[in-house]
Amino acid sequence: MGSFAYTCAVSGLPIEAGDKVFYLMLTQNPYHEEGKNVCYSTDVWFPRTPPLAAHYNDYGSVENIGRGVVRKLWLKGLQLDLIEQGVGDNSAHDVPTSKAMTFDELLDALQEGRVLVDRNFAPPPRSSREIDALLARVDPDFALSWRQCESISHIDTTPQGIPTLQRITHILTSHGHDVAQGFDQHGFFVDELMHGYVRIRCAGNYDSKIDDSVVLSHVVSLFKDEYEAVVVAGGGSSPNSADLLVLPYPNAKGFYGYLEKRHKDPLVVSHAMIRRDVWEALLSSEQCQKELHSLLERGADHIVDIFRKFSLPCVGIGTHLDLLIQEGTTIPKSLIKILAEFAVIETRLDQCRYQWRPSSSVGPQFGEWRAHAELFKVFQRVARTNARKRDTDCDV
Repeated sequence: MGSFAYTCAVSGLPIEAGDKVFYLMLTQNPYHEEGKNVCYSTDVWFPRTPPLAAHYNDYGSVENIGRGVVRKLWLKGLQLDLIEQGVGDNSAHDVPTSKAMTFDELLDALQEGRVLVDRNFAPPPRSSREIDALLARVDPDFALSWRQCESISHIDTTPQGIPTLQRITHILTSHGHDVAQGFDQHGFFVDELMHGYVRIRCAGNYDSKIDDSVVLSHVVSLFKDEYEAVVVAGGGSSPNSADLLVLPYPNAKGFYGYLEKRHKDPLVVSHAMIRRDVWEALLSSEQCQKELHSLLERGADHIVDIFRKFSLPCVGIGTHLDLLIQEGTTIPKSLIKILAEFAVIETRLDQCRYQWRPSSSVGPQFGEWRAHAELFKVFQRVARTNARKRDTDCDV
């Protein structure tokens, strides 16, 4: 695919190669019901992360992002609620996601629409006693000390005997097999089709003269101690396509059927870009400058509290700021300033009936700036006419 313009999530204006943007993640609102009326700007999508300064890369993502604390914070937040996925049916575009992925891998996953988070996220345990209690509920015979799990970002609460993406990946890699992360890599693709139903496929560069079933049959025995494993006809277009399915044995403890969802109705995380010149223009009015000055005068604690007030049971900007505070890191002044500006902009957008939404490449391949100018001229004329009708003191 060639280069193409993207769309500013706030103004609808084009974003073209090299344009400066503020880049952030949005999460679906867990309470929104499709087709129902909404009242607030965050009722369908809400900002998940503090914005990052970046440049549009001309292909639906961003580049030239600094390596500061906010970038690391995005990844740390995903360690709380990300639903990890293996390579999907389309091995070129259904990229894997994991809590150990790099920032560049996250950008790829956002562009491909592969980032999902758990709508039932709960704050992680913070003491060894709480962790021991959690593990005891999963399997009384399974013990893990605080020191051992201190470096683990996610505790798997799935009962033993039920295969998961992580468990099957670990078995393969611990026996010297490669788990491929893309269509051009050697090894096996692993993905979890549903609860307790893990699929293994041959990556695309195996010798096409050898049936997949032959390759897969060599690893069946690795799983037999814990799970049922069977080679079946595959879903690929090649006549020698085969899949290895790894399933629970009958009467597996804690397993209540394949249709049981380990993650009920996951939430989609997408990305939004705001043109930097639009951001700056929104802040340029005298009123916005007064509000910004007032926020900065009241200090970091007040600004952090503004983003904590959003009380959805999901990871949001406030959650990320708390992660920084919990680890004893001072919130950088540059981040406080960006957040203060963001708060002022959100207030301005709320007044204009704005709803948060992801950016996209909808429309012509490149920006039709004259058409935008004409359209906004029409909007401005209608808005001014109605403003004067409703407010005799209006001087717009």
